[in-house]
Amino acid sequence: MLKENMIFEKWREYLQEQGEEAKVVTFDFDDTLIRYDSEWEYVGDNDNIIDYFKRFHNAGYKVFIVTSRRQKFEESPDRVNVAKFLEERGLSAAGAIFTEGQDKARTLDSLGSLLHFDDDEFEWAAIEQNTPHIKIVKIDYKTGQIIDGAQHIEEMGI
Repeated sequence: MLKENMIFEKWREYLQEQGEEAKVVTFDFDDTLIRYDSEWEYVGDNDNIIDYFKRFHNAGYKVFIVTSRRQKFEESPDRVNVAKFLEERGLSAAGAIFTEGQDKARTLDSLGSLLHFDDDEFEWAAIEQNTPHIKIVKIDYKTGQIIDGAQHIEEMGI
């Protein structure tokens, strides 16, 4: 995790030196971009949130997936693989970051995320407490719908 943060910091420094501050938006993966039922069986894509992913990308934002998944389980047959998901749907992400079960707030801050889409109440709380400058779009994990934060999307012109 420390090495990853150093890479992000160097990337941000480079952009600042070039006179560019990247516009970054981040998305959780499970129960945000894709949906599961109560038994953790994949039930489908969350098309509404995927549409926002595409819209931010097309508007020139760097779009990252930040998931608390453990990367070593990515090839498990009972999981939707993040890289394959992106490829199969023609989605272009600046990267996919696995926080290995850790809170996402520090990673989001290192990336310079302006806005984060997530379904997890614990992540919302960690972001609100540790990085209140990052706006949150809260997703209902049961329905996949936005339950709070839609105004942040509008404020960004999307």
